Amino acid sequence: MQPASTHIEQQKRKAANLKSQVMQLLNWDDLTYCEFQLEMGRQYLQSYIPRDPDGIDALLECRIFWNWWRNHWMLRDEQFLLASNIKNKLTLYRELHNPEFLIREIYLNGMVLSTSYGQMIGEVIDANKNVPA
Repeated sequence: MQPASTHIEQQKRKAANLKSQVMQLLNWDDLTYCEFQLEMGRQYLQSYIPRDPDGIDALLECRIFWNWWRNHWMLRDEQFLLASNIKNKLTLYRELHNPEFLIREIYLNGMVLSTSYGQMIGEVIDANKNVPA
């Protein structure tokens, strides 16, 4: 008997299935989908914390931010697929993932922000170790 899959494994399979369906509907390849997801994540952060380029850079390097982002992305992909009979699918998809809209709808939680801050401080300390006194 095989062990029951974990919640994380189930979510990964669900996300892969949604991604596949979205790519098929939009006639996108994997690179186009991933580049769009990356760019919308970057634009979201630039809209959410526009006066903190260092914070943006830290969050862009943070695995926890991207896990959080992909989780919310998956929820929007589900919405998109439920409305897939819409005539202009690409316009709808771009609207669902529009960073200017999303900054009013989803918020970075404390865990994402505190982890990225800790990671950023660690990187600054590591970088300073290599600087001659």
